[in-house]
Amino acid sequence: MSNKERQGSIANALLNAGAVTFLPTIKPKRVGCLCCGSNVETHLPMDTVLYMGFGGWMVTKNNELFYMGDTDLEWEQFKTLADIEKAAKREPKADWRAVCDTPLHGEVYQRQRGKWVLVEENAGFA
Repeated sequence: MSNKERQGSIANALLNAGAVTFLPTIKPKRVGCLCCGSNVETHLPMDTVLYMGFGGWMVTKNNELFYMGDTDLEWEQFKTLADIEKAAKREPKADWRAVCDTPLHGEVYQRQRGKWVLVEENAGFA
């Protein structure tokens, strides 16, 4: 076992005392949308707008819905990941996930040590 793997195992053991298991971080397999130019990031930026429309974002805490914007909101009214991070900092032992679900792609990011990292990709719901 490498030193990095050992450190990850120790971190998971400590967090498991609080019931959080870190999923392995993955590298994005897709570049992004050829039409709109969006890219999948390994780390989700804090200024990410958690929009909802025909697909979009939701945030879960311990597998329960924590936030999902109303489809009637204007762009400026949606929360950003930085807004969610404020709550996540108060409950660091919770399992926080930001889920992007759109017609042609989807990603799941998990909050790990103050960063939101890519842990899953999928082909979307269409």
